[in-house]
Amino acid sequence: MLGNWASFWKKNHLLVSICVVLLLNNCSSTNDFSNVPTIEKIEVTKTEMRQGSINNDSILLVIHFTDGDGDFGSDTQENIFIEDSRTKTLVSAYKAPKVPDQGTGNGIAGKIWVTVYSSCCITSQNPNCCLDDFGCPPFNELSYKVSIRDRAGNNSNMIESPTIRLLCSL
Repeated sequence: MLGNWASFWKKNHLLVSICVVLLLNNCSSTNDFSNVPTIEKIEVTKTEMRQGSINNDSILLVIHFTDGDGDFGSDTQENIFIEDSRTKTLVSAYKAPKVPDQGTGNGIAGKIWVTVYSSCCITSQNPNCCLDDFGCPPFNELSYKVSIRDRAGNNSNMIESPTIRLLCSL
């Protein structure tokens, strides 16, 4: 029996290989991702940072996302947008590199790591920046609202990061 299989393989290995490739391609599952990018969740590397200048402190946001047609990233346009929940203003916009089109037929799912630098503590009396210990609260709580955009101009959902404690005393 094994001898018959070996003889068949020698004569028909190209045909068998093509059939296996076709079976694998037909059996590969298509994704259920929308062509509009979707942020699944956001993680933070730490939940506390000090207020101050750009080099004073930072955190990493880990953005878990999907895009059904795989057209995420750009060589020229910003496509990651981060808003401060306290002020509802855009604090950062980033440009993720273009995901190559080859291999994106079933969409993409991935993680993006973004560094967000320290911010200022604010109060209702001083909404711009509370820089001294007098009149500053011990901390502010904030979160970041994040959205992404693909090359077709589709905007994702906006999702909020876990709460971050911003320590106000310098």
